Amino acid sequence: MEFQDLIKSSFFHLPKKIDEKVSFREYIFNLLDEYLLLLSNLKNQTIHIQGLSKPKKISTTIKIQEEFIRGLKNTINLYLDGQPYNAYEEFKKSIEYRTGKFKKILNINSFQKEESFYRIRLKQENYALSSTQMFHIPFEMRGKVQTQRYSIPGFPSLYLAKTLYVGWEELHRPSLSNFQAVRLKNVKKIKYLDLTASNISDNLTSDKAYKYLMTWPLIACCSIKVNDYSDPFKPQYIIPQLLTQWIRNNQELDGIKYNSTHIISNDIETVGELYNIVLPVKDNKDKGFCDHLINMFEISETISQQLIDFKSGGMTFLESEKEIKKISDKIPSIEFIRGSRTPYGYSILGKLERELDKMKTKKIL
Repeated sequence: MEFQDLIKSSFFHLPKKIDEKVSFREYIFNLLDEYLLLLSNLKNQTIHIQGLSKPKKISTTIKIQEEFIRGLKNTINLYLDGQPYNAYEEFKKSIEYRTGKFKKILNINSFQKEESFYRIRLKQENYALSSTQMFHIPFEMRGKVQTQRYSIPGFPSLYLAKTLYVGWEELHRPSLSNFQAVRLKNVKKIKYLDLTASNISDNLTSDKAYKYLMTWPLIACCSIKVNDYSDPFKPQYIIPQLLTQWIRNNQELDGIKYNSTHIISNDIETVGELYNIVLPVKDNKDKGFCDHLINMFEISETISQQLIDFKSGGMTFLESEKEIKKISDKIPSIEFIRGSRTPYGYSILGKLERELDKMKTKKIL
């Protein structure tokens, strides 16, 4: 098997869902073992990766991955054994071995200044929420921070999406009358660990593709769907929560970019801006918000579909194809109704996004 054939395998499609008859540990361990088996089936002894100075020996690559996977398995075993502190130390040791000796294997990227991000919050009333109410949960209300994939109970994080559609999916498709939305613009560069397969399909022998393949065991451990959201403990959250804790303690990185587990893809790379970014707080205060995050963003006024309808009297206004195309380029084709695909720019969420994009942003008070 050639390298480009390997990375095109459906095995690498995420997210994964566990059969209820199989335990999380059994499933994820078997998945990681199968990954190593696929690597061993590579035909050539070395692979030539565009963007890397030297060819990569398959035997060396497998050895590196075996060590990393051993650390991930040990981490999960320790956590399930009731040793969360030791689990974090094992995870920290494993990933810092990577960022030290094999730093170029992890895919570290940046959002430059003045990119747009979106945030949705459930709210039925027609009073617009303030900018701080649309930011991360304040420290004095940390008791309301529930367990989420990249958020430990009591530990606030700022979840953002690159489109309103992704935020809507993350909240399990709430009614249009039940949420409000804002746009955030970063005024500082955001450095993040990339857990997506962005921009690798054009060249499957590039360094981006290689980094994705090398990071895949970590990505897979963070991309297992939850079968029952009513369960207080979700083992699918073990690795992503420990990764968030590591990012929080890392002075060089601000967050994690990841694909939604609520959006199924039939390819290794999702088409469009179908990803989230999570930024854990860097402070530990009794009140208020994380200074690091507050100083990183400006925010728009809050809107909702109902408020837009009140403003316009329910009338629709013609918009230029250029304005619609700008939004559609984010998600060229989307299937709200099975069997019927449409450009994102024509959807109600796309229209809300255009409204937000027209609005000025200001400092978060």
